Amino acid sequence: MNDILTTKELGTNFKHKRVLDQINLHVPTGKIYCIMGPNGAGKSTLLKIISGIEKPTEGVVTFKDKNWKREDLKVIGSLIEEPGLFDNLTVEENIKLKLKLHRVENKNQEQILNTLGFGDHNQEKVKGFSTGMRQRLGIALAFMGNPDLVILDEPTNGLDTFGIHELRELLMLEKKQGKTIIIASHMLSEIQKVADRIAILGDGKLLLEEDYEPETDLEELFISTLEKAGIKHD
Repeated sequence: MNDILTTKELGTNFKHKRVLDQINLHVPTGKIYCIMGPNGAGKSTLLKIISGIEKPTEGVVTFKDKNWKREDLKVIGSLIEEPGLFDNLTVEENIKLKLKLHRVENKNQEQILNTLGFGDHNQEKVKGFSTGMRQRLGIALAFMGNPDLVILDEPTNGLDTFGIHELRELLMLEKKQGKTIIIASHMLSEIQKVADRIAILGDGKLLLEEDYEPETDLEELFISTLEKAGIKHD
């Protein structure tokens, strides 16, 4: 199986502190790759680097067998930390602006919005949205433009039970259509339902990377991996 994205000896420092140290990821094409780790493990920093928001101190990110470049953002969607929304614009206007900025077309906008439960909200301005609705729109925008790779940082934040279920449905639907999805999440119960491959970070190091088998007790694996590395978990 080919890897759509890999990192080699990826490392970064922040204010003289080692945040990531020699990270070697292997993200298979067309699969859901889930990254776990306690607070401060370096998950968000890693996602910012592979989505082009930050630059590493050293190491290489490879996308589709070539060194990552800015032009790759046309086929990479992302939601890192909080959704970047324009409050005075409607849902539809936010989508049109995102597609225009990235110079991409969208073919499955209605399907994505319906799966995430937007229904008749297309013409509503974002400023009146709840935290959960803002998160749903941020997720929707990450998938707009038919990207090859979608990167999501804690996508369940702010979502209620129905929202989490709709997110799961969207992830499985997009995977069936050939998308590769990278997720960083604390919700082990949700990772167990969608993951094809998992990675565990701790203290900026990659402690484990392997294909996920459904019969695996993910909580036990997570805790034992951190304990073997001498890392206190949340």
